[in-house]
Amino acid sequence: MTELVIHDRGAGLLFNLSSGWNLRNDVDMVEPFTCFATRSELPVDPHDPLAAARADAEEERLWREAMAPDWEPSDDDDEDPQKPAEGTSVTFGKLDDPADGEGAAFGVFEGVPTEQDLLEAAGTLSHTYGAMFGFYPDGQIRSETRSHRLFELDGRPSAEITHTVAAGRDGRNTGYMRTIVVHLADGRTSFALGIASPGSDRSLVDAVIDSVKPLP
Repeated sequence: MTELVIHDRGAGLLFNLSSGWNLRNDVDMVEPFTCFATRSELPVDPHDPLAAARADAEEERLWREAMAPDWEPSDDDDEDPQKPAEGTSVTFGKLDDPADGEGAAFGVFEGVPTEQDLLEAAGTLSHTYGAMFGFYPDGQIRSETRSHRLFELDGRPSAEITHTVAAGRDGRNTGYMRTIVVHLADGRTSFALGIASPGSDRSLVDAVIDSVKPLP
């Protein structure tokens, strides 16, 4: 399978995207985002314009949320608030950059972030943007499991949190979210957050997250 190596200089990370992913890195993205990759898994018949339009609309919805600094669930007046996101997405960004003076969206750490700082940042990201991207649809979640770990990514201190949810009336559809936070050598603290909606292939998210490395 053909893969592209993406250099996200805003976040100071590189990662791989296989065919089927759509990457957007508009200069007007709001903090803390630097780029956003989506992959729709809606059935798309090339001869069915309505199916193609539905897939395009879902990608546009996710992109609109990544671009809106004051997004609230009620902003999507035509959306079912209990409908979960569809397909998969991976979002990249930076939480803290000494070059910004006062830091990015989540403020500056006081000095070099500790392991606990990184873990708490991963948890905040997961909670905030998991809700923003439709990972926690009201009335749909039946159960949820969480795990976390501290590790080094190419020698840089990092933290990871994963969430798995059982959704739907019978609880058989599972959704998956994985967030990593990395403290880079230049002082930046960056992240990648991947979501596979219930019924989507979580291995697609894992393949992207597993490929993440600090830019040399």
